[in-house]
Amino acid sequence: MFLADIRALSRYVALRETHKGLRGDMRYRFYGLFALGLTALGSCESPGPDVTRFEDLPGAVSLAIGPQHDMFVIEADIGGDGPRPFLVDTGASISALFADTADDLLLTDNLELGEDVNVRGLIETTRRPVAHVDRLGLGEQSITDLRMVVLPRSKVDPDIAGILGMDVLQDYAFAFDAERRRITLIPKDNFTDGPWSHWDRVSLDQNPYAARDFGLHFGDGRLFDSEVPVLIDTGTTPSVANWEAASIRREVRLLRRELREQWRVEGASGSFAPKARIVAPTIELGAHEWTSPALLVLELGPLEILGAEEKPLVIAGADMLAVRTFVMNFAEDEMFIHPMVLHEPVDVPPEERRGAANPDDSF
Repeated sequence: MFLADIRALSRYVALRETHKGLRGDMRYRFYGLFALGLTALGSCESPGPDVTRFEDLPGAVSLAIGPQHDMFVIEADIGGDGPRPFLVDTGASISALFADTADDLLLTDNLELGEDVNVRGLIETTRRPVAHVDRLGLGEQSITDLRMVVLPRSKVDPDIAGILGMDVLQDYAFAFDAERRRITLIPKDNFTDGPWSHWDRVSLDQNPYAARDFGLHFGDGRLFDSEVPVLIDTGTTPSVANWEAASIRREVRLLRRELREQWRVEGASGSFAPKARIVAPTIELGAHEWTSPALLVLELGPLEILGAEEKPLVIAGADMLAVRTFVMNFAEDEMFIHPMVLHEPVDVPPEERRGAANPDDSF
């Protein structure tokens, strides 16, 4: 996810964690797992054939999701240069190109003379240039005269050309069929009631912290039996909780204390920036529930612009959302989630408790 000061939050970050020589790309794997009431799951039913074909709605654009199991990736045509893979990111307030894509399209020649913006990600804030794109094609639909932030080359997947953010998505209802692995974008004026009206409904808020509105969408959630705002963010993997949310549980508060002591023993250089992974018993979002969700716990300092400083926040990312069939109707600020789910694998912890504090992580 990411926010820029042209009303945008920017996210695409590869997080790394180090613990006594153990390293890994936090985008895809976690080191440091703390299980809280872990419950093994059996096979779950898939949504089945009763799911209405979203693509049958007037004007709908239906695109197969890419092979990545934990990212919502579709193909879009930019500048008439042919289809390229783009990450669909409901947590980004503005769309973006990665620098190598902008170079290919000859959009970077004069960027130093043009507009730039302040981009806030999960970890840090930086200024980035803005490119002007004449046309972005989504199936039969076209979006013209689009401003897109230019981000550094992706460390997560170098084949991804860019990010489709809420500046594009706000004009559509965004539907995902988890069984058929298809994303459908329905023009907001053509979206009508359907079978999803009887699914688990989530009312979406613009910003529950009463600060600036970046066009993102939050639902009322519950973590550890306490009310916590949940940001719906298809562009983040893994799902995230800040320490204020996770520390509702006493065991997590103790874990953070242990990480601080470890940090001091190991040298205490820089700022204390603890990270850990937990498996919570459940997360509720509106009328829907996830069982045994895994969450990355970390400080979300750059997102203080949302007004969430020292307040609990959970980010429901692609790892949670990709095993659900759902539709987000941005025009009416509501989300519907199919009550039956795909199989959710359980990641059994290698140790009862493990974590790391590495103050040197960066983009």
